Amino acid sequence: MRLRGDTTGSGTLGPVRRTKLVVQRLAFVSLALALWACGSQVPSTSTADTDDDVGVQPDAPGAVYSPCGAPDACAPLPYCVFPSGEDGYCTQECVGPDDASGCPDDPGALGRAFCLDIGLPSGARVCGIDCDDGLPCPDGMRCEEVETDAGPTRACF
Repeated sequence: MRLRGDTTGSGTLGPVRRTKLVVQRLAFVSLALALWACGSQVPSTSTADTDDDVGVQPDAPGAVYSPCGAPDACAPLPYCVFPSGEDGYCTQECVGPDDASGCPDDPGALGRAFCLDIGLPSGARVCGIDCDDGLPCPDGMRCEEVETDAGPTRACF
């Protein structure tokens, strides 16, 4: 029987090969112990902390930012905004093209409401939640990149 790494054909490992195996095993054990020791020093964050920070998507039918699959699910709001083939959210028009002052704040109250261009013939824009630059969406929503006349932007849906 020949051992793996046995170049002598004697069935034993040479002293250099044996030393390499011992060093490799010691390095692996040392790395495992170092990772284990550091793991207890990493601060933990609970899900509740994260949920409180970003908020939760409203579930009341017809509320701004509540889920929808079609405009009739949003009454009395006029719009259900969604990426092609996916669910979206109920919303209303912005006060002006870039004036989100009439939009409700995002559910986490992080001040991320913005005016999203969805290509309305009137040029009006609708209230949305910004998730550009990796900003998290409220629980129940997801960040999607959408094309607008001004170029791509990211919004929570």
